[in-house]
Amino acid sequence: MHHDEFARILLSDERRRWQDADKVISQLEIKKDCYVCDLGCGPGYFTLAFAKRIGKNGRIFAVDSDPRMLDLLRKELLKIGKRNVELICSDVTFTGLPGGIIDIAFFANVLHDLPEKREFLKEVRRICKREAKVVDVDWDRNKNSEHGPPSHMRVSEDEALQLFENEGFRLERKIYGGEYHYGLLFSLK
Repeated sequence: MHHDEFARILLSDERRRWQDADKVISQLEIKKDCYVCDLGCGPGYFTLAFAKRIGKNGRIFAVDSDPRMLDLLRKELLKIGKRNVELICSDVTFTGLPGGIIDIAFFANVLHDLPEKREFLKEVRRICKREAKVVDVDWDRNKNSEHGPPSHMRVSEDEALQLFENEGFRLERKIYGGEYHYGLLFSLK
């Protein structure tokens, strides 16, 4: 699939039918002045939803390794006049952010793409405040969909729970992640 076509799908109204970003993040306790990190943000589907909820004293760090995706996000942010989003072109296993500053670490449809999942979760832990919330929204291996990676590439909910547990996270609750997704909200142990 061509890059532009992929980005279009990620921001499409069609996607909103099966994964509504506003519905997903409405389940989180978002304070106007909080610091959110959207890891693997792509063209900003969830970043843009967070930007509507975060006040001028809050900040969103949108991290992606693809500069073309970040350019698309930059254009969308200019359209809506949001200036509280910092774009970071970096691998999600090393964001370059200072340690202990993030209130909400969020990632959607990311785990299946990461060869170094444990390293990623160590970075998530490093950038988070002790009282931070960590949200994983990912493709449910048991729900067939024409969208997303093939079933065998997906990280199952049970595998994700075990991975997070092993890396020092505690499940607080499950949340709605989308029609073909699971959502998990963690805190640090």
